[in-house]
Amino acid sequence: MAKIYKNVLIAMDGSKEARDAFRKTLDFFQNFGNAKPHLIITHVLDTPHYPSVISEDAEMMNSLSMEKKESLLSLKKEAQAAGFLDTETLIRHGSPKELLTNEIPTKVAADLIVVGAIGLGKIENALLGSVTEYVVRESKIDVLVIR
Repeated sequence: MAKIYKNVLIAMDGSKEARDAFRKTLDFFQNFGNAKPHLIITHVLDTPHYPSVISEDAEMMNSLSMEKKESLLSLKKEAQAAGFLDTETLIRHGSPKELLTNEIPTKVAADLIVVGAIGLGKIENALLGSVTEYVVRESKIDVLVIR
């Protein structure tokens, strides 16, 4: 018997691939009829590890946060229109690898993390490894990678 997921964390990074993964997630769970999961659409703003840099760029980060908030609210409306009425959005600042693997899934009691196979950080991926790869390797809960 297939596992029924109740709290699905969908990681967004602003890329076309992440939006495609979001839409495929909605399609995937449409097949479960009335048992639609609670969706948590999440964006982690990758902030520097140095507080002085963050404070100097506070205005820029606030502007970026507002832009991402609007984008997530649009996705929330799309999910609700598709019948996923129990949908929320979440924006965090920090390391996407760490937050998507540990803190956020625990906080929202996620039992599945959905990530796109490829995101925005193609150069960073070559140097440091992708967020998706890290989440798949380190997560304590199921991870669905959508191409």
